[in-house]
Amino acid sequence: MAVVALEGMQFFAYHGLFEAEKKSGNDFEADVWIETGTAVSNSDQIEDALDYGAIYTVTERAMSVRRDLLETLVAEIGTELRAQFPEVVSIKVRISKANPPVGGACRRSYVEDTF
Repeated sequence: MAVVALEGMQFFAYHGLFEAEKKSGNDFEADVWIETGTAVSNSDQIEDALDYGAIYTVTERAMSVRRDLLETLVAEIGTELRAQFPEVVSIKVRISKANPPVGGACRRSYVEDTF
């Protein structure tokens, strides 16, 4: 089985529960892994592959709408990708937030789920 992935998609957004996060924004990273259920094709035709641009567009659209929780973003992206690619075996989505407000030093937090 093949996996198609987009890792390290970078976004600046205003997601967060606290007012300071909603005002100042933060750096986020999105990763998406899609297990296709088939081996990599010998075809060199886009019709025989997953559209990386569609994966990015779904992620970018979700990241542009402010949310309180990373869980909501992960669920929205996973659900939309599942609707666009019903033939795939699984879709894993991870959203990471830089320097989360946890009361101490923390490089990042993330939420990940499989659809």
